[in-house]
Amino acid sequence: NDRLLTRHLEPLAAWLGEELVRWPRLALLGDFNVAPEDRDVHDPAAWRERILCSTPEREAFRRLLALGLADAFRLFEQPERSFSWWDYRAMGFRRNQGLRIDHILLSTALAAGCRACIIDKAPRPGYHCLSGASFEPACLDELVPGWRDDRRFMEHVMPVERDELMFLLGSGAIRVPPPVVPRAMHHTGDVTISLSR
Repeated sequence: NDRLLTRHLEPLAAWLGEELVRWPRLALLGDFNVAPEDRDVHDPAAWRERILCSTPEREAFRRLLALGLADAFRLFEQPERSFSWWDYRAMGFRRNQGLRIDHILLSTALAAGCRACIIDKAPRPGYHCLSGASFEPACLDELVPGWRDDRRFMEHVMPVERDELMFLLGSGAIRVPPPVVPRAMHHTGDVTISLSR
């Protein structure tokens, strides 16, 4: 129930407060079992004050953010009805009737280097999806020293070799010329990591 979850989030918040002092470039990610806002729920009225969406759970989640953490997914404009979990028993995946309950929370210093954040949809209904976040490689150098030399880690890292911005149309796509694309949207030299793998 919601009291059980908030009982777990309170000690987490106390521990995080200390960790943020020790590690100013901190990332906390996983299945929080909290949909922070109504826009994170496919049917807010049906889920109102139910487990995963109750006021105590949402308040506990906000207390985590108040420590100086940012919800990486909400740092950027996102498509409506973006979810990370669907109830497979009700064919929720097929109907996109889900909730966004899996999160990447970033310290202020780390959030400044975040370039993008998406939801990497799970391969099968019922799985949780983690958001994927894009950082400049310098952030990884600090978080995971020697990551470039670790073969196990590199299996899940893809360098961005080129990027293109396309407007997708019903019958095709229009490529935006690179000089017109804002600098913040260029990711050549960055790396991508599949967190779900």
